Amino acid sequence: MQLKTLLSLAVSLLGLQSPVLSLNIPPVQQLDLRDDITAQGSSNQQLYKFEVGIYKQSNVTWDAFAAFLANSRYPSVKPLVAKHGVAVWTETLTPPSARAIAAGAIPPGWTVPQYDSVSTYYVSDPSVLGALTSDPAWIALEVAAAGYVDGSRGTLLAGFETVKYEKPKKGGKGKKRNCLSD
Repeated sequence: MQLKTLLSLAVSLLGLQSPVLSLNIPPVQQLDLRDDITAQGSSNQQLYKFEVGIYKQSNVTWDAFAAFLANSRYPSVKPLVAKHGVAVWTETLTPPSARAIAAGAIPPGWTVPQYDSVSTYYVSDPSVLGALTSDPAWIALEVAAAGYVDGSRGTLLAGFETVKYEKPKKGGKGKKRNCLSD
């Protein structure tokens, strides 16, 4: 995937101060990353995984940020990700208390990311995120989040996830996710 494409995606996912006109995400057939993964013996059915590390505004308390996400942001995003065909969307809150526990458990030289939330999107084709983040309703949500989200910084991870072990559900054999294969 071209760096320009990733940066364009990051701009819209993180709500950075840049116009969201077109993300120019190529069709899945044109992405070398998928070819690299397939050549290593992985399934063609794997979903792309994009994780976005989000920072809160410095003048917003962590509790106010978490309340905004839970009460305003998440309910508004859910119908949009469904509309645009996102396969899985998850949110991870990373409160300062959890980051402090992690900081006490890591070896020297390691770091604990200081972002306050992680949005994860699993999609069959990266252009799904292009359509999502170009939707006028998404852009309006980004404008509304500006008072809570620090759009001047963030992180973006792009790749594939391979589940090596998943605890079976109670009373069952568990459910293998066919899109996340060995």
